[in-house]
Amino acid sequence: TPSTSASSGLSSSSVASASECSSDDEAIQSHPCRITNASPVGKMAVNTMHCNLGNTRTMYHATALSSALSIMQSGHFLPGRGGYLGPGIYFCRDPASALNRSQPKSKGPRVVLGFEVQMGRTQTPARKIPWTEEIQLEAGFHSMKASGKGNDCYMIPDNNQAQIDMTTLRMHEL
Repeated sequence: TPSTSASSGLSSSSVASASECSSDDEAIQSHPCRITNASPVGKMAVNTMHCNLGNTRTMYHATALSSALSIMQSGHFLPGRGGYLGPGIYFCRDPASALNRSQPKSKGPRVVLGFEVQMGRTQTPARKIPWTEEIQLEAGFHSMKASGKGNDCYMIPDNNQAQIDMTTLRMHEL
C-alpha cells in the first residue's frame, strides 16, 4: 500500500461513467450528512443530500455530451471501473486539463462540467500507480490526488457521501 499525505474535499451523484481528474487540500474531520431541499439539476429528487467533509473545491469533469446531459438530467455520476487512482469519479481543477485527460466511453463531442466538490481528507500516493480496477483509497481518506508536481488529477470513489454538490453543476464554457 502506498504511503499518503492528508488533504480535504466534497462530492455528490451523476449517471455517466467518470474516469480521469479531481482535487486536494488540508485534513478535515468527517461530519454527518444532512438532507436539504434544493437542486436545479434536471428532474433530480426534491431532497438533495449534502455532506460537510470540508476542503471544498471547484472541479471540472470532461465527458461526452450525451453523458453530460444524462448526468445533468439524473443528478448522478457513475464511477468508472478503474483508473490511475483506482475505480472512481475523476476530475481536475483546470477545465482544459479535464478535457485533455478525459476518456469518455461514448462517441460524440466532449464537454466540461463544473461543480463544487468537498474533497475531505485527500490521500496522495507516494508513487505513481498504474491503471487498476483495485481500490486504492485507504481508510480515513475521502479523496485521492495523483502524485507528481503539477499533476491536476483527483478522484473520489463514488458520490455516496454527496461530496459533489449537484446544485452547483453547470456545463462549463470553453
